[in-house]
Amino acid sequence: MAGGPRAATSVASGATDAPRCTQRLFALTKTFIAVELLVLNQGAQSANLSTLAQMSLKDGEGRRYTIDLLAAMAVGGAAPQGELAPGETVRGPVGFQVLADASGLLFIFDGDIFGAGKVFVQLP
Repeated sequence: MAGGPRAATSVASGATDAPRCTQRLFALTKTFIAVELLVLNQGAQSANLSTLAQMSLKDGEGRRYTIDLLAAMAVGGAAPQGELAPGETVRGPVGFQVLADASGLLFIFDGDIFGAGKVFVQLP
């Protein structure tokens, strides 16, 4: 990730319907997770930061979670995004909705979109 932005953490329900059978409902309990980010552009050029395009979570079962707008509203604050000038730092929360029993959460910042590499941070 030489010269690009750096990310650091300071930190459904569905139904099945079988023919001639009663409908069975399965509820999956979800919870909101907030990841507090501090992003620094260490490059010599401006860099763009997009929470929707560049940030996700992955759990120990391999399930991927993208930014969730309801979670973002619940955690409040402005997510760090937009154009970062060289040397500029932005900070803010990013919200995700994950299964309540999810464990081994890994935050992924995908800077490859702009040629900056990927950052992986294991969440506590």
